[in-house]
Amino acid sequence: MLAMSKIDLPTQEIDISFIIPAYNEEKYIVLVINSINDALKNLPFVYEIIVVDDFSSDNTVKIAQKTNAKIVKLENRVYPSMVRNIGATISSGKLLVFLDADVLLTREWGIELQKNYEEILNKPIITGSVCSIPQSASWVIRAWFGPILCKKRNYINCGNLVVSRSLFFQNSGFDKTLETCEDYDFCIRARNNHSVIIINNPKLMAIHLGYPETLRAFFNRERWHGKGNFGSVKMALTNKNSLIVLSLWVCMLLGMALLFSGMLWGILFFVFYLFSMSVLFALKRCGISHNIFPCIFLSHVWFVARCISLLDVSSKRKLFV
Repeated sequence: MLAMSKIDLPTQEIDISFIIPAYNEEKYIVLVINSINDALKNLPFVYEIIVVDDFSSDNTVKIAQKTNAKIVKLENRVYPSMVRNIGATISSGKLLVFLDADVLLTREWGIELQKNYEEILNKPIITGSVCSIPQSASWVIRAWFGPILCKKRNYINCGNLVVSRSLFFQNSGFDKTLETCEDYDFCIRARNNHSVIIINNPKLMAIHLGYPETLRAFFNRERWHGKGNFGSVKMALTNKNSLIVLSLWVCMLLGMALLFSGMLWGILFFVFYLFSMSVLFALKRCGISHNIFPCIFLSHVWFVARCISLLDVSSKRKLFV
């Protein structure tokens, strides 16, 4: 299933293992690895960088092999959750840092980790932060992702997640059956089963270069992410995003039934509901600000993408398994 190169037994105790799943990331992989080295420069940590290549078809592996990273090459594609688990299994660090292959660490990240290293290591904590947007971000990124950087969340995204090795394996790692939303599932299980504290720490600052720049990329991203909300009955009925999508489907079907019954206002009922939900969704996300109108528009796109993701899951017969 996997082949390894540049994997040597550690000659000294490893403080931190950086685990980076990568699929066709030749554009960013060197930047990410260099950012890790820069963030920890002159700090008293022994660390390793593990790139787990998910059967890339580009030059990701060749480029990564020229760095100080250890490379694991998978021989077939699997879900990102399993890729992360593989990296964690072969790692040696007392602290595990999960990064996406398009996320850059900052010098502030390294300084903040040094301040909190012992606490994260010895207490039931999962931490990290919502990744910041690049300075050259498009209107889509600024309107949708910019407002959520400092908002309180009940989970930490895998793009920048820090957890002790012992807690990670005590919580059974990521659910390998989930195509997406494995980070949400991991944090909720840890909180419910092990009384873990979830800390979104903005000072653990990282920059996400891979946010969707265009409307089409945004739609495709949300369509893919939405699949994770319907992986099981429990997740579909406890995740607020999936409940919103289910309510939209119910409203749409009700509107169609009324329309076919000769009640033309049935479709107006659905349109009004969709618009109202989009406004409320946008207000919660960005508040009353200059981003409110773009955010309302993107909320419409989000709803459509997430509704289609339910169809995607249903067509593959993975719904409620």
